[in-house]
Amino acid sequence: TAGGADGETLAQMRQALNVGGIEEDALKKENLKIIRGLKKEDQKVILSIANSIWLRESMEFKKKFKSDTRKYFLAEVFPITTVDRINSWVSDETRGKITRIINSISRDDIAYLINAIYFKGTWKKEFDPKKTVKKDFHASGGTVRSVDMMKRKDSFPYLEGEGFKGVVLPYTDEKTVMVLLLPDEDS
Repeated sequence: TAGGADGETLAQMRQALNVGGIEEDALKKENLKIIRGLKKEDQKVILSIANSIWLRESMEFKKKFKSDTRKYFLAEVFPITTVDRINSWVSDETRGKITRIINSISRDDIAYLINAIYFKGTWKKEFDPKKTVKKDFHASGGTVRSVDMMKRKDSFPYLEGEGFKGVVLPYTDEKTVMVLLLPDEDS
């Protein structure tokens, strides 16, 4: 969205992203490298990242904004048409895992920036499904839900910092990992 902003709005976005000292073109090029570097599809791990921007046809958008979005974010640019069209794109890009991202389109909606990520990987060491149990999950705000929790004992890289503990779980390609962070009880 920063590519379509200027003035104070752009300055605030750059400050929020903590990229104040980085030239805009350099930032875009690095972003493209990251997107290309993250994508992978082999027999062990699949990670696909799809970006899109859906624009109100009656509005005029900067051509550079649209071209930069395509070039540096590998995003498809579409007109806002129907809920079904947008949801269908998301479903296709997530291989059917997310079938609905929006329920309605308002006349006031000018643009949708939609990112769809699909990941499928196999753990280096599988969890035993027989050890999955229902446990209470305590969400922020005090809500509690009963959810399936996987369980196993093993040695993993361990992280600990101010306010959290964590563990690193590798996938079979040994390059991809899941980092799980658990906030301290009082946070």
